[in-house]
Amino acid sequence: MTVYEKDKSFSIGWVFGGAIIMFFLNFFAGIGLALSGLALPLWVVVAVACACFLIGGFIVGRWSAGQTILEGGIGAALAAGGTATLMAMRAGHFNPVYIGIGSLLPFICGLLGAFIGEKVQGDTVEVQD
Repeated sequence: MTVYEKDKSFSIGWVFGGAIIMFFLNFFAGIGLALSGLALPLWVVVAVACACFLIGGFIVGRWSAGQTILEGGIGAALAAGGTATLMAMRAGHFNPVYIGIGSLLPFICGLLGAFIGEKVQGDTVEVQD
């Protein structure tokens, strides 16, 4: 087996792919929570959103060959900002401060997931000659 350093190039595809993964994980989890019919406390809803972003960040960090933490972080920022903006527009009070606060925790979780995925992936690639 030959060991090579892995490629550190930046992929805009993984940024948008990660944003889509995180957004739709969060979207479908939110639909699931709404369809459950339970009156859930806010911390449960936030925990589910953070778990979705953590999983999405991990997927980007694990499978992207490039700068996975950066790609996952930018993707998380796009998805978290988009989600918070849609929720603010739906609620009827569009306040940039609320959007920033609502985006911060999922963004951090997406970044953490990308970091964990990067560590699981490792720094080298083994190929069979």
